[in-house]
Amino acid sequence: MPEFVLSPNILVIPILITLVVVELGISKAMGRSVYNFQDSITSINIGIMSQFVNATGAVISAFMYAVIEMKYGTFEWDMTNPLTWIFALLLYDFLYYWVHRTGHEVNMFWASHITHHSSDEFNLSTALRQASTGFYFKWIFYMPLAVLGIPVQVFVVVGLIDLLYQVWVHTRLVGRLGWIEYVLVTPSNHRVHHGKNDYCIDKNYGGMFCAWDRMFGTYADEREEEPIVYGLKKKLNSWNPVWSNLHYWASMFKKAGRQDNWRDKLMCFFAPPAWSPDGRSAPK
Repeated sequence: MPEFVLSPNILVIPILITLVVVELGISKAMGRSVYNFQDSITSINIGIMSQFVNATGAVISAFMYAVIEMKYGTFEWDMTNPLTWIFALLLYDFLYYWVHRTGHEVNMFWASHITHHSSDEFNLSTALRQASTGFYFKWIFYMPLAVLGIPVQVFVVVGLIDLLYQVWVHTRLVGRLGWIEYVLVTPSNHRVHHGKNDYCIDKNYGGMFCAWDRMFGTYADEREEEPIVYGLKKKLNSWNPVWSNLHYWASMFKKAGRQDNWRDKLMCFFAPPAWSPDGRSAPK
């Protein structure tokens, strides 16, 4: 099981780095500047670190999934039936939407996901900028698949498909894609997700399909008249990959330590990132 889970994820890094080089070459040929050298090196370092740290999380996730599937799996699924894979992928992406949304709207989960949004650039290297602290909670969201009896092999493969799909949408070189914008996550609507413009905040959480955002009111189209500015409202002035993962945790615990009562201390972890005990919104 560990080899089955880890091998594809480890392969993601060299594939992504190759795509980064290709995108860099294309952008240069187009006369566009979409890369900052130090920013990209930081993204690559964060990505490599996250793969090694999250290896443990991948094993735990697959193990817990297999245990729950064997013990509580409700139905038997034919792995040779394409409908099994289609259903599993759709449900996985639906659950990913809620993982991702929680990662933005609950402070202690934002403390992990903020790493991915800490770049002021938006290119394929940004896809590498993944947190090393998210493994502790993400696996729980996918357990409905196990309870339904979806085989662990299917779970791992559709998860990898969903992950790899999300790589290509981290680019500024691809414009709007017509009717596809109504069905799939695209570079255009994912650029909105990474923007810090007011209209971009907490929008477009989908992994592969944008139907969930449209269904739950979190969808926003890219506005041609308002260029997107990327990164965090409160800029992270550091190229350190470790600090990129830990800076928000440090500020969150510090903020909780300043509170006078347990309710406000807990709110520092479980409220939205903009929550403040005095009722004023803090920058995300």
